[in-house]
Amino acid sequence: MGGGISKRGGGEPLGYFRPKKGYGGEDKSALSLIGVRNLADYESYREKLVADSEAKENVEFARQSGCILIEDRSWFYQIA
Repeated sequence: MGGGISKRGGGEPLGYFRPKKGYGGEDKSALSLIGVRNLADYESYREKLVADSEAKENVEFARQSGCILIEDRSWFYQIA
């Protein structure tokens, strides 16, 4: 898996996931998981992404193309 932008920001791409068509959930949704050690690292990661030129290009492409309809962010922590 690539993940150059995420890795430059200090994150570890864990994968992209979406429901299998016909097996639960809408097939127009997807989930991307990026691993970081703690909330402080996540905040640093987000700051680095805002300043990354390639990330800015991706955001602009998504805005112009309409390929992202809704973007939600959540912080999860590992329990085991």
